[in-house]
Amino acid sequence: MKAAIFVNFSKSGADQILKEVKKQLKKLKIDFFENDPNAYELCDVVLIIGGDGTIIHHAKMAAYCDKPVIGINAGRIGFLSSLEKWELQKLSCLISGDYTIEKRMLLKVEYDNNIYRCLNDAVISKSFASRMLDIDVKLNCGSMSSRADGLIAATPTGSTAYSLSAGGPLVEPDLPAIILTPICSQWSSSKSIVLSSNNAVKIGVRSPENTRAMLSIDGENAIEVSNDKEVVISQDDRYFVKFIKISDSGFYDVFAQKQKSGDVND
Repeated sequence: MKAAIFVNFSKSGADQILKEVKKQLKKLKIDFFENDPNAYELCDVVLIIGGDGTIIHHAKMAAYCDKPVIGINAGRIGFLSSLEKWELQKLSCLISGDYTIEKRMLLKVEYDNNIYRCLNDAVISKSFASRMLDIDVKLNCGSMSSRADGLIAATPTGSTAYSLSAGGPLVEPDLPAIILTPICSQWSSSKSIVLSSNNAVKIGVRSPENTRAMLSIDGENAIEVSNDKEVVISQDDRYFVKFIKISDSGFYDVFAQKQKSGDVND
């Protein structure tokens, strides 16, 4: 077996976690690559040391090569991590096979003849604080409009991220769904909705003068959205992320544990 290790060294203690991970892998006689961009294709499993942003980035790269991933938390809360730094002995599951695979859907985001993919969310937001955006959404079942600071289109995986902060619901990660959550809507009746992933969500934005609308994909991109072009969001049928699940804890148990951890760290 071969493992690819990717590390965000900007996280406090990440270097020490890496040392312990390599120690465990050598003990298990698992060969490994370290921060090698070519390793996604060469390995059997991808180990990611960092916070959720790091895990999201490398998990998508692993998905393109159909490789499973283990996130090791070197961040604060780490909703997407499979292991904490004190649980690294559980890497023995790679040899014993004592784990399950959780498949997580990706969203395909199409704009201006480009295709992007997101594991958490695609966010359309305004560039300046003073003016709201007029947002038109076309769905398979109808259409709706909103005036707001922006709109979040999240996967179930991303339901614990920005969407939750903006008032969106928790959605179990294996549910095929797209969550639309307005950001600071002018209308109190404008709420988050959960759509079947069969929908192709077409979003048009009308930006007031001196305000730009920006599209962000998993917090990694900043793309200006024109008034005359639509952003189209749908479930990606080609790729999905395969997370290795080691714990027997259920989704809501893990969420409660992570929430408590975040409150303590705050």
